[in-house]
Amino acid sequence: MITTSKTLLAAAACATFALSGCGGGGGGAADTTGSTTPNAIGTTSGSLGGVVSSAGNAVTALGKQAASTNLPVVSTQTTQGLGNSLASTGTAVSDLGTGITNGLGQLGASSDPVGTTVASTGNVVTDLGNAGINLGSAVSGVGQSGPLANTPVAGLTGALGNVVSEVGQAGVAGGSILGQSVSGGPVKQLTTALSSAVTPITNTLANTTQTVGGTTGLGSPLAGLLGTVGGAVATVGQQVTASAPAPFVGDLGLTVGALGNTVASAGGLLNGSTGSGSVNPLGGLLGNFGSGLTGGGGSGSGTTGNPLAPVTGALGGLGGAGASGNPLAPVTGLLGGLGGAAGSSGSSPLAPVTSLLGSTGGSGGVGGLLAPVTSLLSSLGGVTATK
Repeated sequence: MITTSKTLLAAAACATFALSGCGGGGGGAADTTGSTTPNAIGTTSGSLGGVVSSAGNAVTALGKQAASTNLPVVSTQTTQGLGNSLASTGTAVSDLGTGITNGLGQLGASSDPVGTTVASTGNVVTDLGNAGINLGSAVSGVGQSGPLANTPVAGLTGALGNVVSEVGQAGVAGGSILGQSVSGGPVKQLTTALSSAVTPITNTLANTTQTVGGTTGLGSPLAGLLGTVGGAVATVGQQVTASAPAPFVGDLGLTVGALGNTVASAGGLLNGSTGSGSVNPLGGLLGNFGSGLTGGGGSGSGTTGNPLAPVTGALGGLGGAGASGNPLAPVTGLLGGLGGAAGSSGSSPLAPVTSLLGSTGGSGGVGGLLAPVTSLLSSLGGVTATK
């Protein structure tokens, strides 16, 4: 009886474990990013998605206004069909922008940003299918009034409009199927795996651009400039929206405003906290990439069969201990390693360069072809070392 109870408890625990998505297979859709805030690339992508959505809203508003407009010699069915087709196209653009904002706009904070964006394509295809149905209606209505009424052309446009509408209906059905297929199953597993690969890369790229901006001192002023320009553009958009004579013009103003916000958010790529203690996050990524090619657990000594070990080892070591307080340490460290002068870090940030070029100039046996250059660089290195 005790054994049976233990077996039932173990089975229940396993079932609960599996239903929670934490089975022995690992992975799943659990958020393992460790952050609730998108990285700089995600923030900019989200702003860009806002621009796309706003543009789609403007197109939708224009289509609705066109559908309610009466044109001479054109049937009401044709006018409404064309307007509604344009409105459905705008909705497709808006849905795509929303997918970008909710998906790629959450890079660094979501476990599957790629999947969220891909999942939005189902709605996009459905909207385009509706646009096709409305366009077919417009074509069919061409011969229903005006000079083409009761003519052979009317029969031709009617048949052609039916074909276009059937294509649109197929698009609606296809969008529904696509939406279901990309939201689960193998496609979901693929997008989750792709997101797991893309997110660390974007984190590293964002950290790298911010590190370069901070090291060179250009990050803050450039971010300020982008913020000023973006703010000015956003203000223009607000003014257009406030004085809009028509709904679609107001939505166009919102698009301009969203564009300004995107420009301003791009400053985060150049200035901001890297969220990492590494002086050179790109070196860490490439170093990990090199060790990954060895099949895991490589010692980095170059004996594991990795043809990129020398390159990744050098780049991976750019953020080493010699980088403290010296903005040129990554460059001098790499050049020092190329010149074989690993043991002479020195106090001058240009010492590895002058050492390398000095040996190059003196190895030709002709008095040193590069002697003037190496002499100049040596003097520069000495001046830097005394500061």
